[in-house]
Amino acid sequence: MDEHDDIYPLARDDRESQRLNAQHQLIVKSCDNYLLDPSIPRHGIRSVADIATGTGIWLADFADELTTSALADTQFEFIGFDISALQFPTEVKPGFNFVVHNMTTPFPTQYHNRYDVVNVRLVFGAIPKEQYATVAKNLLAVLKPGGYITWTEFQLDSPHDIWPGPILSHLKSTLCDYLSSVNLSLAPMVEIRAAFEANKLQDIVARDFVSFRHPELATEAQVWLKAALGALNPTSLARLGRVGSMEAAVGKWLGYEREIEEAYEKGVVPACPVVSLVGKKEDSRGLVKRGVEEIWKVLTDGGWCVVQ
Repeated sequence: MDEHDDIYPLARDDRESQRLNAQHQLIVKSCDNYLLDPSIPRHGIRSVADIATGTGIWLADFADELTTSALADTQFEFIGFDISALQFPTEVKPGFNFVVHNMTTPFPTQYHNRYDVVNVRLVFGAIPKEQYATVAKNLLAVLKPGGYITWTEFQLDSPHDIWPGPILSHLKSTLCDYLSSVNLSLAPMVEIRAAFEANKLQDIVARDFVSFRHPELATEAQVWLKAALGALNPTSLARLGRVGSMEAAVGKWLGYEREIEEAYEKGVVPACPVVSLVGKKEDSRGLVKRGVEEIWKVLTDGGWCVVQ
């Protein structure tokens, strides 16, 4: 077990795969049915990398969207990376590939400068605060010059009252305590934006989505949160040492689950809050120009430039 398995609070079994797929549908609906931020031009996209792909559902859905309007002979490449293969699709369609890779380590050079779009979603439960800069650098290495990266995370620090009522507030507090105990960020967009700006990404766009804006999603949001907390709360309780065993944690969760159902019956509706951040990598001309400017600065500061 590596350090990321130590902090990652979710399982990688069939039940969790089903939950992730249902969660994907809610996120897309909460994001006004956009699979990819509307600021990213679709024309010219031929290669797409999905990071922390899990079941590959985002990649499959976006491939359907992209290829539906394309000419019959257009060639596409879709690749999903994840630290574990346990949730990869059992059947892989032509043009798709799924690769085991830890995003906190550099990608093999065969993937460098290869993808028009790099998509990242919901990795706040796997990246320690201090590693966001490293992860961003690794992801940008596989992005083509002029390509776009889009990064979406849950907004636990949302200004909205996302989990209203005593029981949901209590469970949110427990989750935040666990995330903090293993140095995971409660506001990952702070680290992500800083990494985007440090890497001089262009045309940075941030969007705040919340399911409250779509009243028709109320029941779906209730189902989603109960399932998510059912996956997260027992592990959080056990790892925080608030119960004596995982079995005791599951028993405690069953009591919480009944309280959640009672709250829902009284009209409590939680929200699914997400924030997406989009950035464009400099194109080749921009990278060359910046390289020349940096060399010139070294020379004007009295330094040396050695050409080999």
